[in-house]
Amino acid sequence: QTGTVVGSVVNAENLTPLVGAQVSIPALQLGTLTNDQGRFIILNVPVGTHAIQALIIGYATQTFQITVAEGASVQAEFQMESEALALEGIVVTALGISRAERGLGYSVQGVQGEELNTVRDVNVMNTLAGKVAGVQITNIGPLGGSSRVVLRGVSSISGNNEPLFVVDGVPIDNSVIETGTQSGATVRGTSGIDHGNAAQDLDPANIESVSILKGANAAALYGSRAANGVVLITTKSGRTAGPGLGITASTHFTAETPLKIPAWQNAWGGGSTDTGYEWINGRGGGLNDGVDESWGPALDGTPYVQWWSNGQPQPWLPSPYNTREYMQTGSSFTNNFAIARSGDRTNLRFSALRLDASGTAPNHTQDRTQLALNAGAEVTERFNVDGSVQYTQSAGHNRPGVLNGSYSALHIFMWFQRQVDMKRLERANKQWDPNSGTLTPNWNHNYHDNVYWLQEYRTNDDTRDRVTGQVTANYQLLPWLDARFRAGTDWYNHRTKEIYPFYAQDSPEGGFTEASAFRQETNAEILFTANRNLTEDLNLTSSFGGNRRLNDFDQKAAGTRKLNVPDIYNVSNSAAPPLLDNLIEQKRVNSLYGIATLGYREYAFLDITARNDWSSTLPEADRSYFYPSFSGSLVFTDAFNLEWDWLSFGKVRASWARVGNDADPYQLASVFNEVEKFGNVPGFTTSNQIPSIGLKPETTESWEVGTDIRFANDRASLDLTYYNSTTKDQILAVDISEASGYTSQVLNAGAVKNTGVEALLNVDLLRLGNGLEWSVTTNFAKNNSEVTELAPGLESLVIGGGGGMTVEARPGEPYGVMYGTEFVRSSNGTVVVDASGRPLRSSEKVPLGQYQPDWMGGIMNTVRYRAMSFSALFDIRRGGEIMCGSCRLGARTGITIETKDRPEGGLVYPGVTEDGSPNTSALAPRSYWRAIYNVTEPWVYENNWVKLREVALGFDLPGNLLQRTGLPITRARMSIIGRNLWLWTDVPHIDPETGRRNNNFQGYEFEQWPTSRSFGINVDIVM
Repeated sequence: QTGTVVGSVVNAENLTPLVGAQVSIPALQLGTLTNDQGRFIILNVPVGTHAIQALIIGYATQTFQITVAEGASVQAEFQMESEALALEGIVVTALGISRAERGLGYSVQGVQGEELNTVRDVNVMNTLAGKVAGVQITNIGPLGGSSRVVLRGVSSISGNNEPLFVVDGVPIDNSVIETGTQSGATVRGTSGIDHGNAAQDLDPANIESVSILKGANAAALYGSRAANGVVLITTKSGRTAGPGLGITASTHFTAETPLKIPAWQNAWGGGSTDTGYEWINGRGGGLNDGVDESWGPALDGTPYVQWWSNGQPQPWLPSPYNTREYMQTGSSFTNNFAIARSGDRTNLRFSALRLDASGTAPNHTQDRTQLALNAGAEVTERFNVDGSVQYTQSAGHNRPGVLNGSYSALHIFMWFQRQVDMKRLERANKQWDPNSGTLTPNWNHNYHDNVYWLQEYRTNDDTRDRVTGQVTANYQLLPWLDARFRAGTDWYNHRTKEIYPFYAQDSPEGGFTEASAFRQETNAEILFTANRNLTEDLNLTSSFGGNRRLNDFDQKAAGTRKLNVPDIYNVSNSAAPPLLDNLIEQKRVNSLYGIATLGYREYAFLDITARNDWSSTLPEADRSYFYPSFSGSLVFTDAFNLEWDWLSFGKVRASWARVGNDADPYQLASVFNEVEKFGNVPGFTTSNQIPSIGLKPETTESWEVGTDIRFANDRASLDLTYYNSTTKDQILAVDISEASGYTSQVLNAGAVKNTGVEALLNVDLLRLGNGLEWSVTTNFAKNNSEVTELAPGLESLVIGGGGGMTVEARPGEPYGVMYGTEFVRSSNGTVVVDASGRPLRSSEKVPLGQYQPDWMGGIMNTVRYRAMSFSALFDIRRGGEIMCGSCRLGARTGITIETKDRPEGGLVYPGVTEDGSPNTSALAPRSYWRAIYNVTEPWVYENNWVKLREVALGFDLPGNLLQRTGLPITRARMSIIGRNLWLWTDVPHIDPETGRRNNNFQGYEFEQWPTSRSFGINVDIVM
């Protein structure tokens, strides 16, 4: 004789459903969890009167009596009151499972969507900087450029070190596509354009929360790609909207200017000598007119014939603001709109975004359109389904080149003449006739084009169409057993086109590159979850499931280096054999996994996870690899009934995990690579790399311990973590003797160890009765990364290099040590010079530092008073080094402020001769700085900086003002905002928060586009 109990659990304040609440009849050891609509059902309840209770972290437990009759269905409705315990929080963990923080045995830090939405960036990843302990974010390029995200240091020597990104339970791609550069038949041009990382397609206004699973311990259930952590993103749904139609809208506008540009000298003009200047053809026909350096005569007003003066001498004067005159004020204008509704059994949310932005480079624009739908329905008491889909189209036009090349404005500015007037160049470009058959007017025709002409005629365009989505179905098989099926995909097509017009320095006969890259990942998973009270004090929650992942990548590119007819950019117009490129990659991974959580009296918890993957990229014998994890936590203030006024909550935790990682496709067998055709005859060659037929998966073992402590009735909290992680059996392409007929071999070799500490401190400094509140959040992270081994016989692996410097991995040294030449010094440390007075450099490369920081941190101050708030975020980095390639080149070309001092008798380097006597030999300024240019040491700086990352002053508009609008506006908030407002650093000329590319070769800056500071306004409206 049994009956059924059905009902819901809602928030008493706004009647919104509470998901994951535990509803149970303790005396009968029957219970279940509420679904996405906050509803529950308990079957086979014995007839009689019983006490039923609802429990969820953050709300006071509620209990009342119910009477069950035979065959009847009894309603039990809970309206939960909030209590102080809400500060413990609920976070989303692996596989999308919501957990109370008190039960986690590893470190997870969450960021609410509001923190990303007020002070925005075109790339949402940049808005995480300074807010999460242990997360290092490097902004690589200009507007719309990529960002590199690393959690807890670098673990893979040559592989991917970025975390896995998961949106609504579906992994999404975050790669940076370099179209047209993959095969032997390389189509040139795209390597200098940063198209950005794919995760920037996310709309911050559509993000509900972000959970950062920092290490392998937290991410073990996500498989191969989770060894570097996971960024879990949950988008907004209509579940909390209420029964009416809720409308929200926001407008975000910012103006952007360069944060820091090099400091130029304005005393000396163009040329290689100071003997005079005469411009005839810009190719060396006149005096100093073919030179692209600034070692020429003093800018003192002496009349010289210049490129614009039609053969007439004109005053020789500096143009001190020419770089800033070229860099325009950029802007970003974003509009969001969303409608949402929640009924008894259904919920719906639809949102739309439009972004229009312009960069600080002329004619550089970025736009994005996004439509998103999130919906759910309770089909029956036991079955519900929900899903989400997002369509995004993003486009970039004329992204500025960021690397060395004749089409990069920054490259031209480093090889420049200080008398060149930007406004004259701009006017000359506007007056140029594209049909004239002549070069665009410019100050130099030996090496460079007019920088305005480049941004107008040497164009590049890219478009990305993207669809991400998932469908999730939940079914309650038994009162204590649920089943979930989820299928999701991330699909996009990225198209690029670069045009090389006739008459350009690097393409006098024209050319183009056109490419398309298609990428898709599809995941299908099933998960069974059981929740039983084993005894009155002991609860067991366990899940078991499987996943099938399919990855497909198809890239095609076509182009030519020579056109028949100008301005027709089509392969049929090619005057030379066209360059064609096609790359196809496919990958499959099957997985089984499980998790069991044992909880004792809600203060002691033990988690055990296990996962096994089968990857198509590994040899059949090693295709299967297994990895487990263990974690536990103890809320000792509850366990020992500690009731101290100064201590309100205390927890200790510990965890251990092993995570495997497979290989990229096609590393098990040799293949033929296409080479450029000989006439019309195609050619192929074998690879220079020996594959590995016995490749094994990489393995990461990690453990961590930590504590969460809260003081003075939660007025202060401290989260401390120590971690230790080792990644071994790394998959590397190791250099071998070329006498073998190959240059490298793929094998398992090398290990990297990371140890570190993280701290998060929250303090409410003020909480007054009049509404004035002041809180401070501080995070700190210190990571030590060491290469513990490489392949037998291999002493060093070069990660990357440039400017005479290499970044290397060497056993026993930190990862990312920078090697270069140094000055030869005497026994007392003084630089030694040769007979002519030039400083000597070492014959061997020596370590000059490492690019990884000693520690990072962030300080967020928030002040609230009634309807007003003010916040300021400081982002801090200390330690590590950076080589300033722009500083080095600017000194060589005589353009930076350091080269201003040019006495008539020359410059004497402060050193000693080889016999120990003081140096007295003077060098001409150009020779002096070229001698220093040839040594790496003087261009390496300590990479210390502090940034005023974000500022926001917000206030709610008065209600009577809203009523006058005649619109049903319930709340309107306006914020005055700023981002990257100030930079404190001793590194000259550049913003040291930069990287050459979005890969492991960091610590080297060269001709990077300046980062931007922005000012603006944000308006949010709720109806």
